[in-house]
Amino acid sequence: MRLEGHTMKSTVFTVLACTGSIALGVCGTYFLTSGKEADSDPIAPVAFVSNKQSPEVAPNVIIDAVSAIDPTPDEITEAPTATTHAQVAPAEPILDVVSFNQKIAKRTSNYIYRSWRVDVENHLDANVKAYLEVEWLDADGFRVKYANEARTLAPGVNAISDIEIFDREENDRVHSFRVTEVNGRKASDMVLGIAECRDKIGKRTRRYVHRSWRVDVVNNSNKSVDCYVEVEWLDADGHRIDYSNESRKVTPGVNVLTDTKSLDREENARVRAFRVVKLNER
Repeated sequence: MRLEGHTMKSTVFTVLACTGSIALGVCGTYFLTSGKEADSDPIAPVAFVSNKQSPEVAPNVIIDAVSAIDPTPDEITEAPTATTHAQVAPAEPILDVVSFNQKIAKRTSNYIYRSWRVDVENHLDANVKAYLEVEWLDADGFRVKYANEARTLAPGVNAISDIEIFDREENDRVHSFRVTEVNGRKASDMVLGIAECRDKIGKRTRRYVHRSWRVDVVNNSNKSVDCYVEVEWLDADGHRIDYSNESRKVTPGVNVLTDTKSLDREENARVRAFRVVKLNER
């Protein structure tokens, strides 16, 4: 079954989620339940435990695990009340998770390729350096595998996608998928920009299609800069199919970075878009 994503709001020490958003600095957890395979059949969100709910109405989702090792799991030790003289207003969120989903993208005799996508909104009028982590859980809520990604996000909604490879035993245990962490900070001003990016098919063989790509990078400084560029090919759902990268020293002005990537014929048939996802100074 394909696991569909839903809008959400963050909460601490929570294992269930549905509608709302996640703010900077708070590690929220969001997940969807399903069967073992995750390539079709959308499902409804499960119950949401808000950080605004009182402990009395929030489901106790960890008491069984705690009571196995703690003889007095319900005992509470009260800390002394701290004296405060000023109220600090909560910071406005920088990043929100808009939606998320994952699917099986490819199968081989030994491995399953699961692609995932998370749409994150940057509320600032400036670029933000963001870190994102997702994970797959088994039926008991234990981690099977995880993936993470660091990106510089432009203002507005940004789609982040990648692929994680599972062996068949791991894939059979997958029961749910969730976003476990999103945080970010304002990025420093960059001296690099993109003048143009494009790709084309350069060669075909019986099994593979060779795609060449080109990115024209502008160095707006008056000195050479070590540059890292990463590009990716996406399918019709905005999920990553494959990627390529290149590191170069770029001189002031326009610099052409180009390379070639081989896709098998099945991967190439799914290509619908090409884009630059990373442009970093090193």
